[in-house]
Amino acid sequence: MGVNAEEAPGPEVGEGDALPHGRFIVVEGIDGAGTTTLAASLADVLPRARFTCEPSSQAVGAWLRGVLESPERASTALKAPETLALLFAADRYMHLAEEVEPKLAAGDTVISDRYLYSSVGYQSYGAADAAAQQAWIRSLQPWARTPDLTLLVLVSPETAQARREARGGTRGLLEDDDRQTWLAHYYRALPDLFPDHTFACLNGEGSAQEVLAAALAALESHCGLTMPQETSPAEDRFATGPELKRIADAPQLDAPTARHCGSANDGPVNDGPLGSGPS
Repeated sequence: MGVNAEEAPGPEVGEGDALPHGRFIVVEGIDGAGTTTLAASLADVLPRARFTCEPSSQAVGAWLRGVLESPERASTALKAPETLALLFAADRYMHLAEEVEPKLAAGDTVISDRYLYSSVGYQSYGAADAAAQQAWIRSLQPWARTPDLTLLVLVSPETAQARREARGGTRGLLEDDDRQTWLAHYYRALPDLFPDHTFACLNGEGSAQEVLAAALAALESHCGLTMPQETSPAEDRFATGPELKRIADAPQLDAPTARHCGSANDGPVNDGPLGSGPS
C-alpha cells in the first residue's frame, strides 16, 4: 500500500501549513503518450523546476535503461517481471536519495518522467493475478514518496503506436503492442488503484502545446505552481505571443477531482489492472 505524503521522507508538515520544500510532480502514460516531452516542457517553463526520469541516471538506472533499449542484451531471467521490479525498486531508492529528495529540500520543484506507477503497471502485465503482483511490487517500496500531483497523459493505444513507429529505432523491451493496450486501461484505472494519491487526467491526443496548457492549469489548481509572467528563452521552444497568453490563461481542470480517468466508452478497465492478467 502506498504511503501518504506525511509518512514519506522529508520535513513533517501540519495540515494547512505551507510546504517548506519543493513540489514533487510525476508524469505518467504509456510509451508514445508524450510523457517525456511534457515533463521536459514543464521543467523549462516553471520556476526552479528540475527534470528527472526513471530509470534514473544513477548506476542501476543507467544499466536498466541500456537493457530496456537493447533487449538482446537481457537474459530470460533478467527480463522476468519480478527481476525487473526488484531492479526498478533499487533504482528508485537511489533516485529519491541522490536526486529527488536533495532537490526538494533545496526548494526546487522536481518533475519526474515516470515513477512508482510505471513499475506497478509494466511489471504486473501478464501475471496470472495482476492485483497480487501489484500489491507485491508496492510492498517492495513503502519508503517511496507520494507525489504532490501525478499528471496522467492519456492517449489511445493506436495514437501511441503511431507515435512510436514515427520516431523509429529499435522497439524497446516493454513496448510490445499488447502490453501497451493493456497499460492504457491500467493508467485510466490508476485513481482507483491509488485512492490516496492525487491525479490529473490529461487528454494527450492534442498538440504538445495543448497538453502543456492543461498540465499548467492542473499544477496551478492543485499545487499553486504558476509560470512566470515574463517569457524566458526556454519558453520560446513551446509558445510565443498569443499562444503563450493562451497557456497562461488556460481554464482550471475538473478531471483531477474524479476518482476515475475513463468513461463508459473506454473499455473494460477492470479486466486486467484491477483483476486477473491478460490471457
